[in-house]
Amino acid sequence: NPMHIVAGRIKPGDQTVSDAKAKQLKNYRLAHGDVVMGRRGEMGRCAIVLDVEVGMLCGTGSLFVRPVADEFTSLFLASMLSNASMKRHLEGLSQGVTMPNLNRTMIEKLRVPMPPLDLQHRFARIVESVERQKARLRGHLADLDALFASLQHRAFRGEL
Repeated sequence: NPMHIVAGRIKPGDQTVSDAKAKQLKNYRLAHGDVVMGRRGEMGRCAIVLDVEVGMLCGTGSLFVRPVADEFTSLFLASMLSNASMKRHLEGLSQGVTMPNLNRTMIEKLRVPMPPLDLQHRFARIVESVERQKARLRGHLADLDALFASLQHRAFRGEL
């Protein structure tokens, strides 16, 4: 469900279904590289299915797109589906008064730019590099926060 898509990642809940029900829902089983997106509420919320999520079931509040390998990379497709202009477009397509809602047909009819795969792979390398830099900077920020807390503690105890 959309609440399980957080910051571009799937954060699974603790809901389970019986083995019999899981067999009935086999068409909703996620595969590596699928792009899961919320179909109601906040438009454009997406996550890419990683190895650890393979086999999970896609809930009714979400839908998934399985990119055709020789047309789209998962990262490029997820980025296109979650960018600001696509979010506005999805909001315009969505139906429902109290809560906007998308369906699979609407998603299948979307026109998404399709650059050559080599450019999509280059895009992925750049995004991955930026994400590594952001993670490193978050680590530095956590170190600075800890240092500040330590200095603050020492200052209030009169140790400085």
